[in-house]
Amino acid sequence: MLVSKTVKFVALTFIVHLGFLWFPQTFLFWYQYWFFPVLRKLYDFTFGLSPFPVIYFVFFLLVVYGSIQLTNWWPYRTEIKYRFFYKYSAYNIGKYSLVFICCFFWFWGFHYYQKDFVPKEKYDTLSIDQTYVKTEVLRVVLTINEIRKNLSHSDFQSLQYSQTENMEMEIRNVLKKTMTSFGYPAEGRVRVRSLAPEGCLLRFSTAGIYIPYVFEGHVDKGLHALQVPFTLAHEMAHGYGITDEGDCNTLAYLVCLQSKNKAIQYSGLLAYLRYLWNDSRMDSVDKNSLRDLLSPEVKNDIMEMKGQSDKYPDVFPRLREFLYESYLLCMGVDDGLMSYYSIIDKIAFLQKENPEYFNDK
Repeated sequence: MLVSKTVKFVALTFIVHLGFLWFPQTFLFWYQYWFFPVLRKLYDFTFGLSPFPVIYFVFFLLVVYGSIQLTNWWPYRTEIKYRFFYKYSAYNIGKYSLVFICCFFWFWGFHYYQKDFVPKEKYDTLSIDQTYVKTEVLRVVLTINEIRKNLSHSDFQSLQYSQTENMEMEIRNVLKKTMTSFGYPAEGRVRVRSLAPEGCLLRFSTAGIYIPYVFEGHVDKGLHALQVPFTLAHEMAHGYGITDEGDCNTLAYLVCLQSKNKAIQYSGLLAYLRYLWNDSRMDSVDKNSLRDLLSPEVKNDIMEMKGQSDKYPDVFPRLREFLYESYLLCMGVDDGLMSYYSIIDKIAFLQKENPEYFNDK
């Protein structure tokens, strides 16, 4: 009976995939405006009210279940009659892997069929060259210097992990308003939790992660406080159904700029500057000349963030990049990991089409 249910579930998921391919508008409307919001609210106002990350509880259950299975099997591991156990285990692994993949799509993954927040065909018409990037860096540097000069001790205190819930609430309100203004549904109350131990994500070159199976985003507790607001907004955008990494970066930047908290604005600008700085269209001469324009306070903040990240050296960085690049390509993200950097082109387009969202000028 269980096998029959598994086959039916996998078959239904496949049929729905075909529906998205053949009738994209109908199925996207059904998923975005009915099915997913129902799941979102059911979770947010039950498990989402938990004072701790639900992933801890899920991990505990998996450890208990695995321990029980291992305890039951271990005494009989050498008996001939248990040879079938290995075949049965392989069968179960395959079956549960299929269920795992199918649940991913039902819980969140079908959003990959939607168009990007800022479609590529729109910003491809712009001329984003070295001159533009250099000019944009200069603009951001001057803005950052001005904001940093006016930041007080209390502003920095608002970014501490003890204040994460207040920050989360403010960012959520601005994000929902921003998404709605662009015609995207933003139902529910997405949570983004601080994940311990420190470095559990940073050691895999990841500041944050959204886990569809627990409907929550997570930020590494070892992340520098100045990087938390932007990362939190990025993961929260995933929670509301935005799949493209460049779109999440763009939304996170817009949300930070619109915040009334100057420290959150500062966090968004620092993150955006990092993408501009590392863009392939920037040469070393421009980088050096523009770096000299940063105020000593900003330079010190950047060094502190780098020092904090250096505490958690990467583990298997090439493997992580290969796996994540493969995942993004499988999901139809043609630019793979480089999609993160599309924030530059998307912001250029939005500055032209929606200047009201940019109050950093």
